Amino acid sequence: MASYLAVHQYMPYERMAEHIRHLHGAKVSVGALVAMVKRGGQRVLPAVEEIRHRLQRAAVVNMDGTGCHVAGRLNWVHGAATDRLTVLGVYDHRGVDGIKSLKVLDEKTGIVVHDAWPAYWNAGFEKVRGHGLCNAHHLRELLAPADLDGQRWSERMTNLLLEMLAKRNAAMAAGRNRLQQEQVAAFEAAYDRVIRGGWRENPRRAGKRQRSKAANLLRRLDEHRDEVLRFLHDFAVPFTNNEIEGDLRMTKLHEKISGGWRSMEGARTFLAIRSYLATARKQGQDMLDVLVAAFEGSALDACDGWALSQLPTFARWAATLAAVPKLARPRPTLRSDRPHTQRPPPAASQRHRDPGPPGHRRRARQRAAPPLQHHRRPHRGHRGCSSRQRPGSSRHRRPGSDGPRRPPRLPPRTVGHRNPAWH
Repeated sequence: MASYLAVHQYMPYERMAEHIRHLHGAKVSVGALVAMVKRGGQRVLPAVEEIRHRLQRAAVVNMDGTGCHVAGRLNWVHGAATDRLTVLGVYDHRGVDGIKSLKVLDEKTGIVVHDAWPAYWNAGFEKVRGHGLCNAHHLRELLAPADLDGQRWSERMTNLLLEMLAKRNAAMAAGRNRLQQEQVAAFEAAYDRVIRGGWRENPRRAGKRQRSKAANLLRRLDEHRDEVLRFLHDFAVPFTNNEIEGDLRMTKLHEKISGGWRSMEGARTFLAIRSYLATARKQGQDMLDVLVAAFEGSALDACDGWALSQLPTFARWAATLAAVPKLARPRPTLRSDRPHTQRPPPAASQRHRDPGPPGHRRRARQRAAPPLQHHRRPHRGHRGCSSRQRPGSSRHRRPGSDGPRRPPRLPPRTVGHRNPAWH
């Protein structure tokens, strides 16, 4: 029950002790609950090792990582998943060492889908057969060049990727496992035209690093076009990396509730149980049943019937990718794109909009006004008038007069010293 509440329901330990006391009338200390969860993490380790071995044999694996806090310091949770399996691990680095700590890519012989992080292309993973890139990341990154810079190529690329996805889903719904060669050739030619148009809008310079983020995105889409379009040639490769991102999102939920982990041992225990439960959920198992099997010493027997990642059906792809078209919103028509004679009239809500109270208009004028040449702190009774411009202020006050006096400047407060001027 402690492992179920802590890992599956993300309940903090103090609230868990209160919950058990109210429902069962038993007083359990926080230390006892921590020991129970630790014991559960040890019981599921054989099943987690079996999940890791099955991920190494899977044809396609999704991999990603996210930040977490352990003992108040930034660490990284790395994960690998398919539609049937999940394994999570924690390490204090994000790069190659953190990926190797997961012990999946070292012996991986299939295709790895990721977010183009350079560490996944490391030479130490020479057994990997191929790579695929997450196009959900591309759809999000393609919004900025269109919305902020007014570049047309990014909008064309977004529409092209979504059209490819629609054709692929239609073919999968029809029971086919690949597109026709004519369709694939037409899509690749359109992809090449969009890339050439993008380089015309972003002149390329020597070297890998370009002048803007849009040019760097364009370079990635150009140099890794085989990885970007791998979903079009192989239906086993997903369009996005959402499978592992959904599993990693649960660790972010835990961090929002509990603020992270106090020790690395507690983080590894939590992620081991989370890997076991996430895999059981994908296999259609009950969470409490598999935890009871783990504490009875039969966690490895419980995963004997768990299947490897197989080609998902169209219904599962439709459920997974239902939110993908929502990521790409149409680019608003720029003012420079419309002729002056064809500008639409303002909407009725804007034409008769209430300007608001006078204070709002005054603050809007102040924000739009240019800064003063001689900036001084204005006097309270004279808005916008500096002490240099107004005679009789503290700068022009003669000794012994009753004019306004500027408050004395307080000394800075030092660390570890109680300054009486602040109290």
